[in-house]
Amino acid sequence: MENKRSYCTQSDRNYLSRGLALCESMLRHEAHPYVIYYVCLDELTHTILQSLKLPNVIPVPLHALERGDDGLLAARGNRSIIEYYWTLTPSIIAWLLQAHPHIQLLTYLDADLYFFSSPDPVFAELKDGAVAIHEHRFSPELRQLQEENGRFNVGLMCFRRDARGLAALDWWRQQCLQWCYARPEDGKLGDQKYLEQFPTRFSGVVILEHLGIGLAPWNQAQYTIKGGDGAAPTVNGQAVIFYHFHAFAVVGDGVVVAAKHAYTIAEPIARACYAPYCEALDKAVDRIKSTMPTFSFGLREPASVKSEHAFLVRENALTSTPGLQSVVSTGRQRVPMGQWDAFLPLHPEQGSGDELLAALHGLLISQKIETLVFAGAHLFQEAHVLFKLFPKLKRVYLFEPLPQLYEPLKRWEAGDPRVRVFPYALSDADGLATFHVTNNDAQSSSLLPLAKHTEIFPDVVEVSRITVERKTLETVMTLHDLSPPDMLFIDTQGAEYQILSSLSAALLRGVQIVYTEVSTEELYKGARTLDDIKVLLDPDFMFVAFAPLFAHTPTHGNALFVNRDATWLLKSG
Repeated sequence: MENKRSYCTQSDRNYLSRGLALCESMLRHEAHPYVIYYVCLDELTHTILQSLKLPNVIPVPLHALERGDDGLLAARGNRSIIEYYWTLTPSIIAWLLQAHPHIQLLTYLDADLYFFSSPDPVFAELKDGAVAIHEHRFSPELRQLQEENGRFNVGLMCFRRDARGLAALDWWRQQCLQWCYARPEDGKLGDQKYLEQFPTRFSGVVILEHLGIGLAPWNQAQYTIKGGDGAAPTVNGQAVIFYHFHAFAVVGDGVVVAAKHAYTIAEPIARACYAPYCEALDKAVDRIKSTMPTFSFGLREPASVKSEHAFLVRENALTSTPGLQSVVSTGRQRVPMGQWDAFLPLHPEQGSGDELLAALHGLLISQKIETLVFAGAHLFQEAHVLFKLFPKLKRVYLFEPLPQLYEPLKRWEAGDPRVRVFPYALSDADGLATFHVTNNDAQSSSLLPLAKHTEIFPDVVEVSRITVERKTLETVMTLHDLSPPDMLFIDTQGAEYQILSSLSAALLRGVQIVYTEVSTEELYKGARTLDDIKVLLDPDFMFVAFAPLFAHTPTHGNALFVNRDATWLLKSG
């Protein structure tokens, strides 16, 4: 055992298929004798893994770690289940080192990693170091994410059983027991941002430099990716050691969203990494179902489809699921990749999921937009498209009342002088109001409760209600001395009419473009329809077009209005 490389990972039933894919990838690429201690975060995961008897995998029940650990048990009672899972990471490593004295070096792996080549470069760089960590290496367009998420990623870490490694591990464990929450606070975030202090606080810390270590959605867009179709993937000519499939979501049988967040997933990375991973997950699910045929955990996650999402679809799913092809192909290019096909968002110059916005590309009016108000900004996923379509943007005012979204948006303000962020729900009056929060990353949350929306999007439900501060746009402009907008981008889930009806004639005269989410029926209780908005804006604005989000949602989409005095700018220039 002493000569074996020792690894550990953790998951509950929802990530079990990914954990099995990780184990399979290690079996393919780890040539040295090794063992993976798989910490099972629920009893079902432990039962299934015991039944499967995977090569080189030792299932470890969570209660074995928790037994007698008052710190862990106290933490479990004062944080969410996801925050508790984050808290567990250093405790898992510490417990395994204590329980297995023969382990001299233990490597932690997130369950959503997948190895594409040998892990040898990790240990070649570590040499006799005590701790190995790796950087996020955010792509330039995502650099603002580092302030909150930190320089380093927990995905793979190594700890050596010596005074240096154990000191770092014990400090990290104590910090996580004390505070490990899914919010930024005093330079902390979850278990991850504590790693910022490792290089200066402890000796023997090695920062891994190989580009193939820690390739992930947040950094891959800046590199040249090659491979796929049976060829091993490379990044800038180096072997991809592992890819971190963060934000990967299985949304149906044979249908996945490559990354739920605002990451660019282009053909090279889809072909080189995502398609093989989908095939590996299929095999993992088949293996799980060989022992539990009804297993379905983690195989259908609620997720709202956004224009920037890249899909991968198993070939037979297109014919077996009615309407699926029209959903995934809207605004996307189909790229055949063997067993799985990719449906990748088109760039603005090619067309887009936001076809109406894309139609403005290269027109004179796009050169006139310097100040943009974005109501319902969510995580500002449209940033890349907007800055490309409107190259003279100088001021972007983002409005988002949900605290869990407002705080991440503040990264934009810190990293881009053009952006300011406000924690208000824009509306037709000032004061406090009830806000209805939904389960799909809050993407359908609104000042208005759901109505027919639940029929069109049955997976979306209200999960909570909070009190938010609402204000009219002109109140905010006065309070914060904002410039008048040239463009309004409104995505407030049924509350768009409230915002537009509050605007003065003087303000509207200066607005060149109104781009707003609309419906032709009442998707939210009390919501006004596209016809109502047409009547409201008609004196000053020309209605250009309405585009449904998807073929299966013909009554719900986006509408484009242009100031009648600016219609002459709707030509190439």
